[in-house]
Amino acid sequence: MEVAVGRGLSQQRVVKIQQEISTVICTEMPEAEVNILTQPLALDDETVHERIRIIAFNYNVAVHHITVHRANGKPSVSFDLEVDGQKSIQEAHEMATHLEDEIHSDFGGDPNCVRSSQSCG
Repeated sequence: MEVAVGRGLSQQRVVKIQQEISTVICTEMPEAEVNILTQPLALDDETVHERIRIIAFNYNVAVHHITVHRANGKPSVSFDLEVDGQKSIQEAHEMATHLEDEIHSDFGGDPNCVRSSQSCG
């Protein structure tokens, strides 16, 4: 069985949902072999901030100071990207570019609407 879950849910919450579904099925059909697959789903009520944090989390990076405003009628997003101080400038730039591309793809907008700055930690 495949179940859609909000992509912002923690892994622990997704596992709990799988277990709850499995328990209900096994109660009704004890002989059943239950296999629950989950499909992450972008929810309609996700804020821009949530969407960006989820995308960054999936890239295993942290972002902060997310700002969103409209410029010439189009959304414009900027954020700070936290980068390991041991990474080279080129590596940090590549991380930022990949994240910006993924955010752009998720929002389906103008490639110039996403800007990041990197802070090394």
